Amino acid sequence: MHIGTKAVKLSNLAEDLLRKGVDGEAMEALKRSMRLSNGNDMKSYLQIALSLFESGDYEHAKIFLNTFLEYWMSSEAYFILGDIAKKECRFKDAFELYRKGITLYNSHNLNPYYEFLSLCSLLGEEDEGLEIAKYLLKRNNRDKVALVYMATYFYRNQMYKEAVNVYHEALKYNELSFDLNYSLGIVYTMLNDFQNAKDYYEKAAQINSLSYNSKYSLAEIALIYKELDEAKNKFLETIDDEELAP
Repeated sequence: MHIGTKAVKLSNLAEDLLRKGVDGEAMEALKRSMRLSNGNDMKSYLQIALSLFESGDYEHAKIFLNTFLEYWMSSEAYFILGDIAKKECRFKDAFELYRKGITLYNSHNLNPYYEFLSLCSLLGEEDEGLEIAKYLLKRNNRDKVALVYMATYFYRNQMYKEAVNVYHEALKYNELSFDLNYSLGIVYTMLNDFQNAKDYYEKAAQINSLSYNSKYSLAEIALIYKELDEAKNKFLETIDDEELAP
C-alpha cells in the first residue's frame, strides 16, 4: 500500500482487527488512518475492502466501505457495496448503490453499466436504465447489451414497431441468437404480422431444436392460418421436447 507510514500502520491494524472481529477498535484505527492520508491513497484502501469482500467477509467489508465513504466519494466503493447487496439478495439496495456509483463513474470499463441495466430489468425499473442504454449506444452503436435492453424496453411498453427495429439492429451482430429470433417472433405476433412471426420462430427453432416455446408459437400460428395438420404436428413436437427436457 502506498500510504504514509503512520497511516499504513493504522490501516493494517484496522484490517487485522476487522478480521478478528474487534470492530470498534478497528473503526477507530481506520478513521485515524484516513485522516492522515489523502485522496491518492483511495485505491489502497479499496483494495483492503475488496480483499475482505473476496474472502466472503461481507460484514466487515461493509463496515470498511461505509467508513471509507465518510471521507471520500468513490464509485468503486458503491459498486463493491452493491455486489455485496446482490450476494445477500438485497437487490433494491444493490440498485440504489449502483445508481449512486454510476453518477461518479468515468472509467472505460462498461461492466458497472451492464450490472445496473441487469438490476433495472430485475426490479422492473426499466425507465431508470433507459438513459444508460442510450449513453452506451452513443459510445458504441453496436453495444449488444444496450440494444437488447432498448428493444425489451420498447416491447414491454407496447412500442412494438420500435422494438422490431432495435431487435433487427441487435440481430445484425448476433444472427444465431435464439433469444433475439424468438423475441422478434413475439413482437411480430403482437403486430399481427404472422408471416414474419413464423419466419423468426422457425429460425429460433432451428437454432434450438428442443425449444418448446418456439414450436408452440408455430403451432398457434398454424391454427390462425387453419393449417390443422401443421398445428397438430407442432403441438406433438412440443410434447416430445418436454419429455426430452432434463
